[in-house]
Amino acid sequence: MKKKDIYLLAVSCVIIAVMFTLSTGYWNVLPDRIPSNFGITGEVRSYGSKGFIFLLPATGIFLLGAALPFYFYPQGINLPVKLTFEEKEQMKDILGPYLLTIMAYVMALFLYIQWGIIQVAMGVMEGIGFSFYIGFMSLFIISTVRATKKVKQRAAELRRTASED
Repeated sequence: MKKKDIYLLAVSCVIIAVMFTLSTGYWNVLPDRIPSNFGITGEVRSYGSKGFIFLLPATGIFLLGAALPFYFYPQGINLPVKLTFEEKEQMKDILGPYLLTIMAYVMALFLYIQWGIIQVAMGVMEGIGFSFYIGFMSLFIISTVRATKKVKQRAAELRRTASED
């Protein structure tokens, strides 16, 4: 793994640790029912038991564990560009960092939602707001477009080189 990739993985792991710390730290002061579902504009749609506070950190661990093998074996990643097994192998330096970047974004979103759940449950906020979603989706789309562009360029180079041989 490259230094940047280790950094991105560490960011995701630290965010998960922070989510667990928030969950355990606020456990005693949270009411028995906490927000469990938010609408697209950030308003609370439903409430669930206090144990729900551990769902996002646990989901974060699951997602990170499920996605990490694809860092090492990018052949399993579904792309909008048709690539052969060998071409995907040669895209490792693009696909791996992209995957870890997306995971860091998702963990940051989970942390924001986790903090929002706690704040709403304690009566500090009425909802989690909409602006963060716009920022998150913008980063997600920009990262995806950039990675897709790089993959298409690399695929064209590989195919051009292969046809010359």
